[in-house]
Amino acid sequence: MKALLVPVKSFREAKNRLASALTPPERAALARELGEIVLRAAHDMDKYVACDDGEVADWAIAQRAVVLWTPGLGLSGAVSAGVEHL
Repeated sequence: MKALLVPVKSFREAKNRLASALTPPERAALARELGEIVLRAAHDMDKYVACDDGEVADWAIAQRAVVLWTPGLGLSGAVSAGVEHL
């Protein structure tokens, strides 16, 4: 089975290293756009998004991805939990 697992943090907290160049809404939009690019690149593979944010979960569902709810694990923990799930 081939599947894509994408850990996604809250869009409001994403891309903080770009704070000097982009506003919070611009950083959130960038995070969404990059996530969409990654999910589209998977074509017909099963897609999973590991997250602990309701807005991200809603976005993932709209992108036809399965949500793996991983509260409090951080990105690395979310990846480990997602791999274990898959």
